[in-house]
Amino acid sequence: MSNLIGFNVSNIAKTTASLSVVEKGCSARKMGADFVTEAVKRAEAHLSTLLYKKDWKGIQVLIDEAGGESFPGSYNGTPLSTQVTIEFSGSVWFVKDVERSYVSKREVLIKNLYTKKDELVKFALERKAAA
Repeated sequence: MSNLIGFNVSNIAKTTASLSVVEKGCSARKMGADFVTEAVKRAEAHLSTLLYKKDWKGIQVLIDEAGGESFPGSYNGTPLSTQVTIEFSGSVWFVKDVERSYVSKREVLIKNLYTKKDELVKFALERKAAA
């Protein structure tokens, strides 16, 4: 699987190929490259209300199309779904991981947003103190 990781998320062919590898034999809670593209747009819209784009570098986003769904008790727990983790490199989003894992709480989850905001505040305070 590692040869399919580390590509630009806008490369639909590679996104589709990596999803196909992970979802081989799966019949439910699968994801399409079009959903990944839409989720990136949603994440960018949310991030742009919180941070300048120049500060997005290193931000990771977990995408899970089945995220937030509830399932009947007959599953004896939470079922698996396809999840894609992407990271902003400073100019584009790169796929960091594609896996089958337990369904997450949201379709689009920004993983390290508060850590990033804390880093920026610390940097601003240090810069102000040095001036």
